[in-house]
Amino acid sequence: MKKRNLIAALLCSACLVAGSVNPVMADAARVVTLGADLTDAQKQTMMKYFNVSSDQVQIMTITNQDEHNHLDNIAPQSQIGSRTLAAHM
Repeated sequence: MKKRNLIAALLCSACLVAGSVNPVMADAARVVTLGADLTDAQKQTMMKYFNVSSDQVQIMTITNQDEHNHLDNIAPQSQIGSRTLAAHM
């Protein structure tokens, strides 16, 4: 009887898990974020590093103010700094 209850509980759990899975589709757009304080040469170097061109990706420019708006409650201002040089894909 205990084995039967265990199997029933496992089946119920499996049904709950399977029923709660929602497929997530990734956006087909590729995005490169570049720091606003990068020079044009540095931006081109990053695009070459990522092996993309500006007609293949959406380019977003992130300013230091953007960093402060999103990170002031997380990181001290001394770590955020006053220039934005990061690049991400």
